[in-house]
Amino acid sequence: SEHDQIREIISALFAPRLACYVAVTFGAFFILASIIIFAALMPNETTTTTTTTTTQTMTTTTTLTTTTGTTTTLPTAPPPIAPQVPATARTPSLRSSPDGATQAAPPPTTSRQPTSDVAVSMRVQHLDYARLKSQPELRAPLEDQVRFAISSEAGHGVKPDDVLLRLQAGSVVVKATIHSLPEQAAQEVSSGLRSSSTLGPKVAAGIQSVWGVDAVATGPLHVTEISAYTSGGTAAARSGGLPAAAQFTIVIGVVCLLCALAVLLFLLWRRRPSKQSTNGYTAAVVEEPKPAAKGAAPSRPSPGSSAAQPKMGKQPMRYKSEQGASSADMS
Repeated sequence: SEHDQIREIISALFAPRLACYVAVTFGAFFILASIIIFAALMPNETTTTTTTTTTQTMTTTTTLTTTTGTTTTLPTAPPPIAPQVPATARTPSLRSSPDGATQAAPPPTTSRQPTSDVAVSMRVQHLDYARLKSQPELRAPLEDQVRFAISSEAGHGVKPDDVLLRLQAGSVVVKATIHSLPEQAAQEVSSGLRSSSTLGPKVAAGIQSVWGVDAVATGPLHVTEISAYTSGGTAAARSGGLPAAAQFTIVIGVVCLLCALAVLLFLLWRRRPSKQSTNGYTAAVVEEPKPAAKGAAPSRPSPGSSAAQPKMGKQPMRYKSEQGASSADMS
C-alpha cells in the first residue's frame, strides 16, 4: 500500500550511509550559498576621485608706434629737413615679456567640489490639508515660515530661497530639499537637523504666527517625525541599489541552493523501492481463467474474491467428474 511505500522510503532515507551522503552534500551547498549571499549583501566602500583641470590663456598684444614729421616750404629758402624724432623706448612692465608681447593675467581657477542635497521630512499635527489647499492666501505665508525655520536651523549659509518645499496630506506632511551643498556641509546639516530639539517648536511657532491659520487648524499644532538625510550628488557615485556584481553573486547563491535540493531529490529517487524487488514487495501473479463448461455462461470473478484463486488440489477431481458426466451423456 501507499503507507508501506512511504515507510520504506523514510527507512531508506535514514540509512546510515545514505544519510551521511545527503547531509554532507546538502550542507556543503547550503554553506557555499550562504557565504556567497552574505558577501554580496555586505556594504561596499565608494571611492571618489575628483580631478581639477586648470587652463591658462596667453594673449599677445603688439604695439606699433609711428612718428610723423611736418615739412614747411619757404619761397626764399630751401626746404629744411625735418628733424627725426627718435622713437620712445617702451618701458617693460611687470607683465610684459622681453620681446614686447604682453602676457595676460591667468583667469581664476575654479574647482568643482562634490555636492549633495539634504532632504528633510516632518509631519505637522492638527493641520487640515484639504482646508489649507483650498485657501492659497494662507498656504504661501505658511510655506515661507517653514522655509525660514529650516534655513535658520540648518546654518552653513542656507537661505530660505535655497529650501524647496512640498506639502502633502496627513495631517500635513512637509517635504523639504536643500540643494547643492558641499558634501561635508550637507553631512553636518543633515545630522544637525536630525538631532535638533528646536526645529519642531520653531516650525510650529512659525505656522501659528500666520494670520488666519486657526481656520485650517483642528487643535494645538506640534511637529513630529522629523528626519533628514543626504541624497543625490554631482561628483560622488551613490548606490541606488545593489551593484551588478552583487546581484550576480546572489543569483549564484540561489542556484547553489537549488542544486542542493536537486541532489537531495535525486538521492531519494534512487532509493525508491522497485515493484519487482523482493525486499518487502512481491509481484502480482495473474492466473489464466479456465474454460467454462458447455452451456454455462462465462463468469469473471473479482480480483479480491476467493473464487479468483482456485486451489490446485481440487482440479483433478473436478476434471474426473466432468469426464464421467460427458461419458454418461454419450451413452
